[in-house]
Amino acid sequence: MRLATMAYPVEPSKATVDAIYKSGSEFATKANGSVEKFKAAANEASIMTSQMNVQRGSRNVPGLANSVEVVRWANEAKVGDVSELFKLEDSYVVAVL
Repeated sequence: MRLATMAYPVEPSKATVDAIYKSGSEFATKANGSVEKFKAAANEASIMTSQMNVQRGSRNVPGLANSVEVVRWANEAKVGDVSELFKLEDSYVVAVL
């Protein structure tokens, strides 16, 4: 058997990237203020959330590439704080402590 593969990088258009950023920014704005607002905004936007434990002194969040800024924010935040929108490689993250 002979097999040939071709790989074509697929990248989103600027319009797609802008729309996703706008959606993330709107979510961060609605979620700001409390854990309850964060949960309500996530439910309204049908966004799946996950709970991750980050120990003080950690350098990253498991499963998130280049997440040092998120960890830095978490180490300085107070319980109930909601972060701004973080851009991590090919994803956007809003965190709540």
